[in-house]
Amino acid sequence: MLALAPLLEPVEDARQVVVGRRVTHALERPPMPDDLLPNPYEMTATAGMRDLWVQCFYSHDRVVTSAPFATRLGLTPAGTLPLPFMMGLYLACCMSSTHGAIYHLGFRNARQLAPLRVGDTYRQEIQVRRVRNTGDGKRSVVTTHRRLLRVGDETPVFTLDKRELYLRQPESFEPSPEAARRDEEERSQALAFRTTLTQRAHEVLPRAEAGTAPSFEAGDLLLHSFARPLGITANLALSTQLLVTHPIHLDHHRFDLGHGRGVVVSGGLVVSMTLAAAARDLHEVLWEELIAADNIRPVAPTQTVGALSYVLFRAPVEGLDGLEELVVRTLGVLELTPSAELAEVPLPRALFTLESERPSAYDEFCRQHGLQALEGRVVCVATRRLVRIR
Repeated sequence: MLALAPLLEPVEDARQVVVGRRVTHALERPPMPDDLLPNPYEMTATAGMRDLWVQCFYSHDRVVTSAPFATRLGLTPAGTLPLPFMMGLYLACCMSSTHGAIYHLGFRNARQLAPLRVGDTYRQEIQVRRVRNTGDGKRSVVTTHRRLLRVGDETPVFTLDKRELYLRQPESFEPSPEAARRDEEERSQALAFRTTLTQRAHEVLPRAEAGTAPSFEAGDLLLHSFARPLGITANLALSTQLLVTHPIHLDHHRFDLGHGRGVVVSGGLVVSMTLAAAARDLHEVLWEELIAADNIRPVAPTQTVGALSYVLFRAPVEGLDGLEELVVRTLGVLELTPSAELAEVPLPRALFTLESERPSAYDEFCRQHGLQALEGRVVCVATRRLVRIR
């Protein structure tokens, strides 16, 4: 066939051809402590964006579903709805270049500092906090601190630490003293927001509303019945509208192995899927913070994610009758509905205190304890502190 093909005439003048250039958005210098990374994006949170979010991630809490309730709590003007907590988190970690990141690993200390409102415009500030080169000498875990700022008055409304996998960096380093000082300042702002919100709830909620939600105790295990995929269309819509830039979340020509396999749902959306699966059983949440979330293994847009939650801690909120504080660890599980397939199955409590970011650690634990139903299925582990109506 090659012999039969006509020979192409050689191009004699190099000026008649051009070789394409690939634009790179990777950081061209090694990160340094407290580096501010370039990020030119701004985004106005529209009602349509919020509608898309709540279509994809179930919520049973009135702070998300009821405009009058949100207004009574001082979260929004009359007739409008606030942005859900996880939507605020995602705005604080998306709409930015990946700066060369290979893979998203998880979050730490995600905190809301002020109300998140439809119609406000936001931008991100990205600061390098920590670099840890891996033991194999090939990779590096880079932690960046993200601040979501309201454009106009520059008010910080959400903060978090994002952990990503990069190629090996020239040196490892820990957070600076200045970073620790700023983190303590933001923690105080988040606590002030919680205090304002819970006191307002205590003042405006009728006493009859207490006791309408199930009560939980430390050591309780909840097998959630809600499970769903994100879907190819929804994954593309969210990734496009929220300016996700990594091609593995978008490019079905290059990565799709068939039926949405190969394309990966971004880590923040997998965490949102996991917590949405737990939302109905853990209502009525007034305030929350994400202490830690780890993405254990990839999820395709067509794969279903369910969840099970273990209550690590419970206490009443001092001075505020009718409210309780929970610390809950939720496991997102792939292609499994825990309420149906794990009913009557004894699960070791150690599964919910396992501290590891490696899928092999969870798989080995499941093999050791004969948990074939869970082996290879844990995709996300998220630990939250919640204040809810009890």
